[in-house]
Parts: sequence; structure tokens; C-alpha cells
Amino acid sequence: MTEENEVLKELNIDGPPSKEATLAERILWVRDRVTTLGKDSSVSTGGHGSYRAISHDKVTAFIRPKMVQAGIFHYIVGVDSTDSETGSSTAAGKKIVQHQGKFVVRFLNMHDRADFIDVPQYAYADDFGDKAPGKATSYAMKYVLLKMFMVETGEEDEQRTEAETATDRTSILMDDEKMLTDLYAVAEECFGDDASDMLKQLSERRFYVENYGQIPQVRFADAIRSLRVKAASMAKEKGDE
Repeated sequence: MTEENEVLKELNIDGPPSKEATLAERILWVRDRVTTLGKDSSVSTGGHGSYRAISHDKVTAFIRPKMVQAGIFHYIVGVDSTDSETGSSTAAGKKIVQHQGKFVVRFLNMHDRADFIDVPQYAYADDFGDKAPGKATSYAMKYVLLKMFMVETGEEDEQRTEAETATDRTSILMDDEKMLTDLYAVAEECFGDDASDMLKQLSERRFYVENYGQIPQVRFADAIRSLRVKAASMAKEKGDE
């Protein structure tokens, strides 16, 4: 029997950890119960297939009950953030701002307040209104939970080739103001108030960059197509309901 299994046995694997359990033991108990989480949304990449994504709400609903049983509380204890202009704006002329935050999330043993672990997490979000800080917070909390409890999601970021990453980041970027404005206008036309969220997903998961201003110009048509295909797919799903 492995050392990990010995610990789980001592923790009473069929029930919640005892009051004497340490935070590390409680985390291990939760990890044993939240091993795999399927993605709950599909994002189209135009003519190149699609990828699966996990929402903040699904991660929370999946992990929260076990954290409550284990006596683990988590909350943000520190935020260092800045806002910067992306250099782009909406079709209506509203400036799009990127919120960049470094969050520190604390996991606390509810039976021993001196027993805690602080976890740093970076998060970025774009918006032309006041939603960017909330988006970044949700992103940070989601990934802290996934990584702390080692939840398998099917993501294979480590398998992206260096050549692919280098190509996306060193090609001529879509820094032309008209191209950026046109791209956002299409996103706004397709998704309304969710335009920034969809562009964020498109940038990170289709082109592997932090924001759509870093998408290579040669992929501009692909980005437009991806947005329109996604919008059509969502409209079809809504019509089938």
C-alpha cells in the first residue's frame, strides 16, 4: 500500500476527515473524490474543428460540496492589479481595457485557522465596461481550484509545439487599429455584451495568446470566421431547445 493510500485510510476514506486532520490531508481527501471534470461548452474554431471548455460555475459546483465536507474554506487574501488600454475600441467607439491581476487565494483548515496555504494566480480580462475585474477574478478562482485539487480536464497545453507558439507570437500582430476595431465589431454583432468574453476565449484557446491584439494579422480572416461559426452554432442550439 502506498504512503498516499495509507493517509487516505487514516482519514476514513468513506467519510469526511476528522477534526484533527491537517489541511494537506483534507486537500488529499478532496483530490481523491474530484478526479475528472468534463468540459461543458464547445467553442468552434471555424474550419479547424473545435475545442472544449469548462465554465467557472461548473468547476465551483463540482468541487464546492467536497470542500465543505472536508472543512476547507478558500478566499482571496490579496490582489495586485492594473488596467491598461489595449489600443482597440468597440464599433461604438468605447475603449477596450485589459485588467491584469495577480491574485492570492488562501485555503484554510476550518478546524485550525493557523493551518492554511496561499496560492498565487495570474489572470487577465478585456472589457469596454466594468466587467473586466470580475472576469479576471472568476478566471483566477477557477484555475486555482482545478490545479489545487489536480482535476483532470483533458487540456494539453504542455503539448503545444514551440514552433506553433513562436509562430503565433512572432508573426506580424494584429495591431492595426482598423483590423482590431473590425474584429471587435464582428464579435459585438455576434455576441453583444459577451463580445469581450468570446474574444478572450478565441485568443487563448484558438491562437494561444493573451488578447486578440496579439493574434497574427495572417489569421485575421480565420478569427472572423471562427466568431461567425460559433455564433451560428449557438443560434442553432438555441433554436433546437
